[in-house]
Amino acid sequence: MNPDVLVVGAGLAGCSLAWHLAPDHRVLVFDTAAEPGSEASRQNVGMLRRMGEDPFERTLARRTHTFLCDPGEDWEDLNPSRQTGAVFGLVGDPHQLHDAAAHLQTCDVPLESCPVPGEVAPAMSGGPYAHCWFLPEERVVDSPALLAGFLRGATRHGATFRLGTQVQSLIQEGERVVGGQTADGP
Repeated sequence: MNPDVLVVGAGLAGCSLAWHLAPDHRVLVFDTAAEPGSEASRQNVGMLRRMGEDPFERTLARRTHTFLCDPGEDWEDLNPSRQTGAVFGLVGDPHQLHDAAAHLQTCDVPLESCPVPGEVAPAMSGGPYAHCWFLPEERVVDSPALLAGFLRGATRHGATFRLGTQVQSLIQEGERVVGGQTADGP
């Protein structure tokens, strides 16, 4: 194989990159592990949250939320996320996330101001919260299911995976990276 793209690492980031590029490029993915996503990615769990101070991060989170609600054929029998809802409690400045809330409201993201968080999340009763926001549609991501869909789609589009193989160094021609050196050769 003479790849257009060499991806070093078959975790969530590497498999996502392979999934995005494989329809239009010849992609070769290397990983030292014997199984994709078996190292740090296997430990990942987390909530996808669209409420945050940075407008760029909010935009990326909104796009990701849209994708995870309907990820497509590569996740046909998988569920890469589930809706759980989220309560964001502010201990200091009660107005800290008002700009974020206004932005999300203009994007039709359902959210509610919660002066008494215990009404929505009983575990938060009696806490030192100055203000809270409830977003009923926030999601928790299932990393193994997300990874499985990326692998399925990347492979379906012709990406090749070389597992149990370490890239020892990059091969360059001038300023351009043209390959990788492994113990088995370039």
